Amino acid sequence: MSIGAFDRRQYVLIVRLLRTLGARRELTSQFGMHGPALGILAALLVLLGGFPALVALTGRVTPRDVLMLSQTMTLVLLVPLLIAEAADALLNPAEAAVLAHRPIGNLTYVAAKLTYLIGFAVVVGLALNALPALAGLRLEGTSRFYPLTHLAAAALGAAFTALATCGALGVLFRMVPAARVRNAALWAQLLGGLSLPALPHVLNLIDADIRFDGPYWSALPVSWFAALGLAGKGGSALFVPAFALPGMVLSAGLVLAGLSVLTQGYMIRTSTTRRAAGTTTSVRRSRLAMRLLERLTGSRAGAGGGLFVMKMARRDWQVRRTLLQAVVPLLLVVLTARGGLRSPFEEDGSFATHLLPHIFGIAMIAAADALAFSDHYRARWIFLTVPASGLRGVVRGTLATLWLSGAAIPSVVVLIVATAAWGVEHGGLYAAYTLAVLSCYLGVFGWAQRGLPFTRQADAKRTIGNASVVFLCIILGVAAAIVQVVWLFRDVGRVAIASLVLGATAVIAGRTSLRILENKALSLLAAFSGRDRRTFTVALDEAEDDDLA
Repeated sequence: MSIGAFDRRQYVLIVRLLRTLGARRELTSQFGMHGPALGILAALLVLLGGFPALVALTGRVTPRDVLMLSQTMTLVLLVPLLIAEAADALLNPAEAAVLAHRPIGNLTYVAAKLTYLIGFAVVVGLALNALPALAGLRLEGTSRFYPLTHLAAAALGAAFTALATCGALGVLFRMVPAARVRNAALWAQLLGGLSLPALPHVLNLIDADIRFDGPYWSALPVSWFAALGLAGKGGSALFVPAFALPGMVLSAGLVLAGLSVLTQGYMIRTSTTRRAAGTTTSVRRSRLAMRLLERLTGSRAGAGGGLFVMKMARRDWQVRRTLLQAVVPLLLVVLTARGGLRSPFEEDGSFATHLLPHIFGIAMIAAADALAFSDHYRARWIFLTVPASGLRGVVRGTLATLWLSGAAIPSVVVLIVATAAWGVEHGGLYAAYTLAVLSCYLGVFGWAQRGLPFTRQADAKRTIGNASVVFLCIILGVAAAIVQVVWLFRDVGRVAIASLVLGATAVIAGRTSLRILENKALSLLAAFSGRDRRTFTVALDEAEDDDLA
């Protein structure tokens, strides 16, 4: 049997294996392999689908508009999720290293993975379109079978999106060294997210006359599946063959090209992603960081722990992905805000400048929370060799690194930009306020970390569960920004006093968080040292979770 051939028996066995590993919480970083996490995600998407459903219930739109809106929302939400899922599923170096020497065909293995990814995409698409499909019954011109055609179009569109995403990842796998594919996927996700708010500005610059009922929209996949959902009820305007067929050919070429790459030496190349992909830091920078961290923490152990966190965070997929997921949606708010980035001290100052410190604060605590949950979770065995006195230094070094990278450096950048734009007085005071706000975020939420850095595998259920906490932080940040607009930034003296008060609060809260984490360090390692070892995960059971809480 050729190593690239498809073996039906192996395919069934691998699909069952993936299902078993998901049920045993052995692949907890992947939503599609974690039933509870997928259920929570589906419930959230059902609620989010209420927006196009409300649009449909108004009765002022056509079925075509509802289908286009639903398909577009599905595409925008599904692609970032699929990039993360496909990167975890298709580029798992530990899994590839275990299976690379087995007589498993690359085509068989990739087919099993695609089955799981397509299933995940279909669940997301159906959950997001459930309410719009039912609400479409109230629209003029729809029959009693409209929910079925709507959901069928949503499922097929989601499955196509999964295939196209995997095809694009395969092409990327060919163009970029294997060790850098995850980084490239991360940047693709970043650029894709930032391109959405930039598109209207580009269209204005080129003075393009874009009509949303134009036939050229037929070249986009969302139009194909929206036309399918109409099932002959006026959908021909969404599907103009002269524009649709070239788009279909290009999409099919992308999928076939990417999947052909994934079936040629796939597992051997994937196992090379274990190698470090980051560039080495110069000796001079390492020494400077070492001295700075040693001064902040007061010990060599703290400086060493801080450098360890810096280097690991640069290479860890989970930390970078969490930071991206926190930063991009929030930056979209700033980029689409009216008024640009005018000084907050002016009467007509931009709301985005008031919101900016809270945006970076939320991103920082999201990254801090993700430090313990990592692809490199076996680094915890390193901490078992550290003396008990040295663990305090590791905790201090971790918080010092978070403060430097998440509060100090952004504040310096804000100081330079704001001073150049608004003058020394307003720019300096705004930077000081930003530093105080970011330090307060870290001090207040620093105690919520669930362990030493890089000691536990990522858990999709916990990631979804934390969405409510992040949403609460967003509400608090928006409320604080409103207070800044209405009262605080009306007077320079108020801003100065608020900066001092927030700074003092940050110091007190930071010391409290530091003591809490130092006291938890030994108990965390004690729980790890007695746990059974598994190939893919070291997931905590419920009793251990209660002990670590």
